[in-house]
Amino acid sequence: MLKEVLTVAKVAKKSSLFLGGVAFGTLGLKILASKEAKKGYSKALAKAYKLKDELDASVSVVKATWRRCLARCQIFVRAREKRRAIR
Repeated sequence: MLKEVLTVAKVAKKSSLFLGGVAFGTLGLKILASKEAKKGYSKALAKAYKLKDELDASVSVVKATWRRCLARCQIFVRAREKRRAIR
């Protein structure tokens, strides 16, 4: 008799966990599909795109600066090579 009660208790526990998970999932889907949540997603996505654009602009500036610096370094190296060749 005790074994049967324990078995029923285990089944009830597993069933309640499953049903709780289903209820939680359903509630979560309703929340995620709400208008307010969609507005929040839109705002977050807009901010992400704005951040991406700002980052792209910064990267472009860094690349341009790096190219100028590299060109100057190449000029100095060529000048040094010419001086060594003359000696």
